[in-house]
Amino acid sequence: MSNQRARVKTKVKWNYEQYGCFGMYACADSLPIEFISTTMQVSELSNLTYAKDIRTELDFELLIQRDIDEKRAIEQISKYISPENGSGYGTIKNNGVFLPPLVVAVVGTNDGKTLANSYPDSTTLIEKDNYGRKFITEWEDLFKVTMFEQSKGMNYCLGKDEVEVEVDSKNVHIEFFLGQKNEGGGRLVVIDGQHRLFALNYLRNHSEHKDKIKNLVIPVCILYSPTSTLSEVQKSAPRIPDVLRKLFVDVNNNAKTVSGHFKILLSDDDIGKLACSSFCTSLLDSNFFEGKTLGLIEWNTKTDKESKTISKPYSLSSIGVIYDTLADLFRTKNGKEVLRHILNINEIEHKLDFGLDEDGAPKPQSVDFPWRDIPYKNKNDLKAQVDKYLTPCLQKIFFETSFYKDFVDLFFEARRLKLEALTKERNTKSKIAEAVLEYLDEFTEVDDKPVDRLLGEFVDSFLGDAKIKIPEITRTNVFQKAILTAWFTFMSKLLEFKLSPIDITSIFVIVLEKSVASNLFVNSLSNLYLQDSIYDGIKIKPSLESRKQIARLIIATLGDNTFANSLAVRIKDFDNSLEINKLVETLQKLGGDNATFYANSLHATRIKEFTKSYRSNTELSALDIQNLMEYEENKNASIKSKRKDSNVKVDNLFDEKVKEYINLDFKLSIDQLSDLLGVVSVFDEFLMEESSEE
Repeated sequence: MSNQRARVKTKVKWNYEQYGCFGMYACADSLPIEFISTTMQVSELSNLTYAKDIRTELDFELLIQRDIDEKRAIEQISKYISPENGSGYGTIKNNGVFLPPLVVAVVGTNDGKTLANSYPDSTTLIEKDNYGRKFITEWEDLFKVTMFEQSKGMNYCLGKDEVEVEVDSKNVHIEFFLGQKNEGGGRLVVIDGQHRLFALNYLRNHSEHKDKIKNLVIPVCILYSPTSTLSEVQKSAPRIPDVLRKLFVDVNNNAKTVSGHFKILLSDDDIGKLACSSFCTSLLDSNFFEGKTLGLIEWNTKTDKESKTISKPYSLSSIGVIYDTLADLFRTKNGKEVLRHILNINEIEHKLDFGLDEDGAPKPQSVDFPWRDIPYKNKNDLKAQVDKYLTPCLQKIFFETSFYKDFVDLFFEARRLKLEALTKERNTKSKIAEAVLEYLDEFTEVDDKPVDRLLGEFVDSFLGDAKIKIPEITRTNVFQKAILTAWFTFMSKLLEFKLSPIDITSIFVIVLEKSVASNLFVNSLSNLYLQDSIYDGIKIKPSLESRKQIARLIIATLGDNTFANSLAVRIKDFDNSLEINKLVETLQKLGGDNATFYANSLHATRIKEFTKSYRSNTELSALDIQNLMEYEENKNASIKSKRKDSNVKVDNLFDEKVKEYINLDFKLSIDQLSDLLGVVSVFDEFLMEESSEE
């Protein structure tokens, strides 16, 4: 019956319309999303907007939209859509064309460019014509959806009162007021299919291709969030930017990954992702070097593998490195408890709403909270806590620690002298320098040999100066993960003094600077304590245990009594009620314990390495090797016998001999490290324990 309904011309108020099939995603406690599946002719594509052309109140949300790889779109997709060999019958036969739907979101804008946080409040109206009732929902001056009554049709809850009606899901009318250029009004933003849209626009704007695609009809899915209205957002309903972010990640997660980092920065389902996004936003908004320090943090790497490391030679750090470490630290039981203190969850405890159970009673907090399982209603509350307490800690570590600050200063000084100076010369090279600066500031692609050459010269020159002043190890993945691990250990201990996480981080930065300034991590084959534990020859070991060992050495500097006393005085400045002696005792014990942990791990590693390689050890005589092989066989035989008879004693002579062989180098390593750390007594105790065991 409804299919006979006439398609009446729309009012002047609306300047674009579509008919299609209606659907919705709405499960218990989930964000409701409604959609209309329809089609567009090529001539209608001008009504669609790229995500990169819409701004939000945080420009960083613009930057992390999925980049359009124009070269890939033109070379691959457009050639697939419109092959160069023409459009004759043979071409059509051999080059079938089908494009997946473009996924489009309805948004409002304030000035044609800036994304509105919400839709206008909606109104519902029921009208009647010759075919039955029409159910009209209008988001004032933005868009309007008209559904038509159908007996035994799809059940739909209409308006705020959720009046249940039956509608024809196969025939829905949606109308828009789409603003033009700098006008306010609606936009249809493509959140999946931007490369397809770019290729189609490229073809339709070039005369040699235009006729080949003029008959293409493109499938389109139009999405909107019906509850993201002004009044509902004020009551904690999701904002439009949040909805877009969520949709963008969900839609693209199973697609070919274009940016390994976007899954972190566009998602908000755990604190680590919120922290990384907040950290990047804070750098972009900072007055520090006009917000250009974000260019030193890798945040838009295009492959999953590279996104987990520091891949550019001039980068300070990577979002992938930071996120992975935060996840390792804070998703554990102890980590979540520390995170509660860092974020000061008590401050917002009264706002937390985890919903109601079947009996109408409040649900308890998830065991994974606050790391994840954040109630949607409280997402903004948690974001605020991250901005207030966690992000400043990351800023202090990566931009206020002396050696990282020196790195940043050197970078911008080199940039000023070697690039910005060139732009003032008004010649060919000045244009090239401008392109390099654009790459560094706006994260554009480099696809020009002269630009790539000048960029390489700049990086080589800068790194030449940086390597002289800043230890290279400080920009390795394993070292930066170790820094955050050590920070976590330090934070865990000092929180008992009721200090703010930002103040604790300020003190930690001093500890970190001390460990690097003491040359603890300068690799040299003569620095025996680093070998096997952190380095393998001249190469750093990128293992989890190596990360832990670096973190232990950073904290072990606290074992020095003089240093611990100086830190205690600084800590007391934050809270005069604290007792100096108690602080010194806590710091020294923390340092001593970590020194011992380091020694234990080093000892265990030396035993493991010797056991694995003694057969080919050139420093051992043939007789020594033969005896060790015999001792090892006896040990293995006794272990096998013990499985059958628990009374059998395991032959440990092999283990005792291994300790004898490694003991000299191990003692030299311990002596070296004790001199650097000033924690001789701790290592003396370790050696005494080893001696008594032997």
